[in-house]
Amino acid sequence: MPYYRKLISKILREYWMSCHPKDYLFKGRNQNSHLTPRSVANMFHKYKDKAAITKKASVHTLRHCFATHLLEAGTNIYHIKQLLGHSDISTTTFYLHLLRLDSINVESPLDALKSLSLDGRS
Repeated sequence: MPYYRKLISKILREYWMSCHPKDYLFKGRNQNSHLTPRSVANMFHKYKDKAAITKKASVHTLRHCFATHLLEAGTNIYHIKQLLGHSDISTTTFYLHLLRLDSINVESPLDALKSLSLDGRS
């Protein structure tokens, strides 16, 4: 399990142990309901403004950055698909066009053949 997943699991476990939520892991303003996507978006914008971040962003921007950073770190596209919950890999491949090719160390098998011929081997 990657480090960040272990860390998130630990934090969530500690939260659960200290708060013992019975119905919802994260309760909304009304203690009888869950935290809604709108509530999350409102909190995101509140703290984005508080941090004086002026760049246009949304909660989805965080998801997008998460996927892009995983890809740049060399995470397999199929693992990213699973983490994002995509049912079709073509949805996940959208992130491929964002990848800086100079950020990955992929060597073509043809490059290996070229270096062999330069060494005098065939």
